[in-house]
Amino acid sequence: RQILVVGGSRAWNETMLPGGPATPAFGQEKDRAVQIWMLPQGAVKAARMAGEKLVVSASSTTNPGGCVGGGSQFRFFKDNVLVQDWSSVPSYTDNPTADVTYRVQVRCSIDPTCTSSATATGSNSSTKQVFTGDGTDINLTVTHDRVSGTTTLSWPSRIQPPSLSGYDVFRGAQSDDGLSTTPGAPDVNLTSLQPLSVSPSSCNVPNGAPGTNVTQTTTLAPAANAMIYYLVGHNPVVAGGQAALGRRGDGTLEPLAAVCP
Repeated sequence: RQILVVGGSRAWNETMLPGGPATPAFGQEKDRAVQIWMLPQGAVKAARMAGEKLVVSASSTTNPGGCVGGGSQFRFFKDNVLVQDWSSVPSYTDNPTADVTYRVQVRCSIDPTCTSSATATGSNSSTKQVFTGDGTDINLTVTHDRVSGTTTLSWPSRIQPPSLSGYDVFRGAQSDDGLSTTPGAPDVNLTSLQPLSVSPSSCNVPNGAPGTNVTQTTTLAPAANAMIYYLVGHNPVVAGGQAALGRRGDGTLEPLAAVCP
């Protein structure tokens, strides 16, 4: 089985095998982009890099009522914020840098009461995943069950470019002297970082289908006056590759993870 992928002005085919070869699909870019908008939401997914041009089009909209003597007008929303008000232009151009949801409304130019629903549906809205390259696109959730002592890490599956496959999961520790008068020293350089587990390995954890979550669990408990933190990055296919682990609160990049064995 092959995975047909499109990202901006490039199209390629991937195999189902992690780290399998990617084959260019020259001339398929437009056809695949059209499929993404014509098929039901979620049926086709696109790999998109942060900042790439994206055109949201409603040009294939039909008007069952006819709008006799007038024409269709459109307005576009980005994450429920109006970004292009009513006009005859049936498209909106954007360069998203993070995951985004677009929605469109249509009306008859001579009868504003004849307007499509403002409620998001599978036919008037579309959500796009955007690959940032710095790891900030992985939204990690951590929960802990005090009864069982189990900590669960969970994050949404992501569409990944051919250079990445699966995820590397890490843990680090930060100690404290237990005194409220002494500020803790954060592990800013991630010097304590190591794979979450060796067996089973937390390196190259398989990706899931878009719309599902990837999970990892651990029963490791922190020492007295200490805490455990967790980080997840996209697993590089190339040997010796280091996962990007997101950004600090001040916007600077976290240090790259050590090579996950």
